[in-house]
Amino acid sequence: MEEVEQKEPRQQRKAPAKLKPVRPWTALIFWLLLNLVWIGAVPMPTEHPVMEPNSGFREWHDMKVPEVLVRELPLHIECSFESGTAAGESVRVVWSLKEKTVEDPMEVRSWEGNLGDDCAASDHSVSGGVYVLHVELFYANGTKVDRSNVAEVSDIDFHMQYWIYQPLRTEGFIAANLLGFTVLVVDQAILHLRRRRKLLKMTNLPLHKLRQREEWEQLVDSMEDGDEAEVERFVIPTDDTAEAERERVRKQFTAQEAEREAAEEEESEIPEEAEKDLVGEFEGSEAGLTGELKADKDLRTVRDIWRRIEEDEG
Repeated sequence: MEEVEQKEPRQQRKAPAKLKPVRPWTALIFWLLLNLVWIGAVPMPTEHPVMEPNSGFREWHDMKVPEVLVRELPLHIECSFESGTAAGESVRVVWSLKEKTVEDPMEVRSWEGNLGDDCAASDHSVSGGVYVLHVELFYANGTKVDRSNVAEVSDIDFHMQYWIYQPLRTEGFIAANLLGFTVLVVDQAILHLRRRRKLLKMTNLPLHKLRQREEWEQLVDSMEDGDEAEVERFVIPTDDTAEAERERVRKQFTAQEAEREAAEEEESEIPEEAEKDLVGEFEGSEAGLTGELKADKDLRTVRDIWRRIEEDEG
């Protein structure tokens, strides 16, 4: 009964490891992360800074737009032309954004106005390719402002940006969920296969392996339920601990020898009267053991001998 009670804690401890269910938390977290990454990537624009107030004037600027599944990308232009120290009230600004092609370039956006007017535009879209931005400033008499004088005439801030992933928002969510579902199915299949192989190895172990495993589990249980004296045997001995251990073993051996001798004395102590009766019970003569040996024709087998003995005793 005690042995059964000792085995129950070990079985309760080992059973969860064998029957532990395969949980899909890793694959589900990966699935969720895919959607979160795509949600964060969709609104991120690709910036193309052209000019800033202290960066100098650029009359020509090339912008390369990637090809995304033959889709047009949303384009936003943010610009401002503020009056400088030497600017006149009639200075005009003209800029245009066109395809960089030799023949018949397509114009995406063009603007003409005075300094200080709002020229931002966000209702345009561009397809993949190379585009060129051309910016010019003119005085009231039509004379073009020289490149070296633009910084004195106007403080220019010009930025362009487009969104690569915006046209693929729906397709991206479908791809992310398909990939997450595939990872979930493959992950569960692999984990179940590993679990099945592990259970087969644990149930199909040779007999000697099962015995070794049972002995090891018993050793682990005894170590977990042991006292300080048992734990001290695993301590690396020093001079003091080794001497103490030898003294303890000597005392234990002496006590065991004393107990054994006492038990032998108790077993050998027989009263004299009982000893005499015991000796007298086995006293006899040698009359039947002397003289000429005569064969008994009735004794042919071992069974005949036993029958004769039973008859004599009866």
